[in-house]
Amino acid sequence: MRIAIWAALIVVAFATRLAHHAVLWVEEAYPMAAAMAIQRGAVLYGGIWFDKPPLFPLLYLLEGAQDGWWLRIWGALFVLFCAWITAELAARFWGRVEEAVAAVLSVVFLTFGFPATVMALTPDILVWPLQAGAVWAALSGRNAAAGAVAGLALWMNPKVVFLLPVCWMVARQSGTEVPRGLKPTPHFVGTSTISFLAVHAVGLGALAVTGSLQGYLEQVWRWGALYSADPLPLAEGLRRLLGWTGFHAGLIVGLIWFSLREQSRRALLLWTALALITVCFGLRFFPRYFFVALPALILCASRGAALAPRPVHAVMAVLLLVPVARFGPGYIKMWMEGGQQVSDLALFRDARPAVRLIRNNSGPNDRLLVWGYRPEIYVLSGRPPGTQFLDSQPLTGVLADRHLVTSKASAPELAARQRSRLQRHKPEWIVDGLGPLNPALGIDRYPDMAEWFAGYSLVASTPATRVYRLTSKTSKSRP
Repeated sequence: MRIAIWAALIVVAFATRLAHHAVLWVEEAYPMAAAMAIQRGAVLYGGIWFDKPPLFPLLYLLEGAQDGWWLRIWGALFVLFCAWITAELAARFWGRVEEAVAAVLSVVFLTFGFPATVMALTPDILVWPLQAGAVWAALSGRNAAAGAVAGLALWMNPKVVFLLPVCWMVARQSGTEVPRGLKPTPHFVGTSTISFLAVHAVGLGALAVTGSLQGYLEQVWRWGALYSADPLPLAEGLRRLLGWTGFHAGLIVGLIWFSLREQSRRALLLWTALALITVCFGLRFFPRYFFVALPALILCASRGAALAPRPVHAVMAVLLLVPVARFGPGYIKMWMEGGQQVSDLALFRDARPAVRLIRNNSGPNDRLLVWGYRPEIYVLSGRPPGTQFLDSQPLTGVLADRHLVTSKASAPELAARQRSRLQRHKPEWIVDGLGPLNPALGIDRYPDMAEWFAGYSLVASTPATRVYRLTSKTSKSRP
């Protein structure tokens, strides 16, 4: 039975992800564009503006910053690794039944969701095995390892500040309440804290040595704080929260039974509660944010399923079919149509003609500026960024989750400073992927860049892009 379950999960993981081999989602194109720039010698936060943690693009660098088949194989392997480590953790806590349930739940909820959310390996997903690994080490009494992995997790996703205290709780309980004879070693809190701080000291030291520490603080923390301080309307946030709850109702049922029946539950319930609290930061409730909480939720639900009576099993199974039925047919359509009818890929399809034009009329070292949040154009064209900016958020001050519907800047002063920096460079090509969609934010609408932009001529356009080529270098690049 165990072999049959894993064989089925392997088939599901690979079949669903390979269906997306011909498309690139913007959430994965952004770190991939950064990884491609790093391959060419750029320094993260110094030569590249990047508002996400450093381990995010480095993982895509490890993957080779390749799209297509290899990217999807990499994604399938990652999903199976998440399922394996979560299942092993469930087995160490309880037994084989919980192990099997945890594996199935992991693959289901990492597969059957909004395509852009489950396909792209974002920080909220990438921190999954780090969370499980840190708790696993704590459960086994490996002091230094638990602290070090918790420290690495914070370099992948700053939201998981709760992970080290969770490890302390797990280690404290493992000597008396968790079965299988696992014994924590003494002085767990002190040793794990030292290794946790050591990881951060090394990371900060590396940023300082490369001269990117100030950029890291500005781009990841200050910009991130600005992002969180400017939430979406409350009604929209609640709508997203209710939508996620509906698709994950099977987990909620399992969590309820876990909280009612499991005696050694405090650490896992604390982990779940703290993770869900971080999801609320910024009140945005994007579906991908909830991945931070899924490892803990799945562990609780797997145990809850084992403790629940048969009627509850039937209810959980039916609820589990809801996301499968909602999102499963989309994979079949992707295999048959290649995303030609998927509305969420409209901008990806629109970018193709602009990319072909640039590739056919430029050399591999010609530089490119993409205005808007269209990083897939960098990846598909293979052309390096001609400035430190991979998108126009820091140049307009308008956040990407709303710049198609408003021109109100959240950080106008910062944006003005960054536009001044932009004009030190003259990339050979500009693709304005925002102006056709929101004319008020077009690259040609900023008076402080008019002289600089006068050196470019429009050479082509699509419904969602305008392609400009450098025709005059009267405003030369400045160091």
